[in-house]
Amino acid sequence: SPFGVTEQRQKKYCFQAPHQTTVGGRARVSKASWHMELKAFTQTANGIDLNMEKKFYLNVPYGEKDIAKNKGARWDPDKKKWYVPEGSNSLTFIRWVPELTPDNNYNLYSENYFIAESIRRCWKCSENISLYAFYLPAGYKYLDIFGVEDDWEEEVPNVWNDTCEGMEMYDKATNSVWRWAEQPCLSPASYVVKISDQALQKIQKFSSSYLFGYSKTIKSSYYANHCPHCNRLQGDFMIYEEPGGAFCAVSANQARQIKLHPVKDSIFLKGGTMVSTYDFINDYTMLPL
Repeated sequence: SPFGVTEQRQKKYCFQAPHQTTVGGRARVSKASWHMELKAFTQTANGIDLNMEKKFYLNVPYGEKDIAKNKGARWDPDKKKWYVPEGSNSLTFIRWVPELTPDNNYNLYSENYFIAESIRRCWKCSENISLYAFYLPAGYKYLDIFGVEDDWEEEVPNVWNDTCEGMEMYDKATNSVWRWAEQPCLSPASYVVKISDQALQKIQKFSSSYLFGYSKTIKSSYYANHCPHCNRLQGDFMIYEEPGGAFCAVSANQARQIKLHPVKDSIFLKGGTMVSTYDFINDYTMLPL
């Protein structure tokens, strides 16, 4: 694969994008109307401004600067770097996002995010403990990789193309398509195995017990909450997937128990997200970082 990213399918609960139509037997989304809704939704939540505070910088080779400029990138003379201007969609510049390298292997990113906080009893020692999670706002980007039929061989390989479903690239070596797209739902990230440094530092300021650990249940390691009293890993399934779990609210009252701290900075992850039909964006408790 061109970036060495392994396929990571998202777990979804009955997700259906707005303004969905069918073209040639496949579901299509009206990109213009979808993007306008995402932009309006992600700029504020409960009155809190979520616009980017830090610039989203790009790694544009000198020979491609005119291409980036024509796509809308702006030049920062102080940093001597190109960046995505406020209000523009970073997907347009996916080929120049410096964090998306073969070594990093990320499949999720967002220009801003939340650190969520909730309280539950430890399954082992029964002490009340604080649990933390990354919540990605509507409009976050995710990578989907899927095999295709032979008719895709007519596509130019390893070139990103802007389509109605996102930015797509055909990888001839594996006969698969790589698609970066937007998700119009607030979603917690789970089973995370890689986190960008700044985001990891921020969540560990809340809890030094948010650590990379081994789960005997799934026989694999990922970043998870650990009980500060008995050091036991608090599994992601019961936190994110069990209805009524710490970050799986199924009522407005449960959602109000979850505190969201907005972070005006980008985040890159390798993991999955939980997308639910329950929408309690106006019920979560918003707090400053």
